[in-house]
Amino acid sequence: MTGIDAIEQIASPAERAKEIGKRLGDIPGFQAKLRQMRQAAILEMRASGMTYGAIAAEIGLHRNRIQQIAEGRTAGGQGGDKESNPDKPPTPRKAASRTKKTA
Repeated sequence: MTGIDAIEQIASPAERAKEIGKRLGDIPGFQAKLRQMRQAAILEMRASGMTYGAIAAEIGLHRNRIQQIAEGRTAGGQGGDKESNPDKPPTPRKAASRTKKTA
């Protein structure tokens, strides 16, 4: 974000808060545009012959996430953006331990 340091320099707390509120209101639009730009870049890489795996290795995301982005899906198609960071590679799950309880 450009000018974010300048906001801290605004002397009036009220004016500073107004400017921050304005910038926060702009975030959804920025996010949507950035998602579109990222999808277009990935589709361009696919059109050049790269596989999802090769794109993932180059960008640093999981292969499945690259495919989701290319298809325009968020949060794995789970019906909404439920993850705080859908770009983070999945964390392996540990198997539940099966210990016997003794009486």
